Amino acid sequence: MQTIIPLKFRLTGVFFLLLSLLPAALTAGGEILSAEDATKIKRSYNARINPDGGSIAYTVYFQREPGDEPGSGYRELYLVSTETGKVRPFITGRVNVS
Repeated sequence: MQTIIPLKFRLTGVFFLLLSLLPAALTAGGEILSAEDATKIKRSYNARINPDGGSIAYTVYFQREPGDEPGSGYRELYLVSTETGKVRPFITGRVNVS
């Protein structure tokens, strides 16, 4: 019996796989990850699938830039269509969406 995984779950899995490979990609070619590079790494959290299955909402964490006021980073909210894969920023800027 073949198990069929819905597209929305496959997209979520691919999305998180790509995010997990980012650190390895940054150091490919023998270059060392600098402190400045480390501040540019984005992390994704809290993915939720819309009840109608048409989109996935997730937050992205941004570290503060060197020279910014001390404190935690920012979290922005994005939506990705499960049908087209198109990512759309929903709430962005120096905000903390949770």
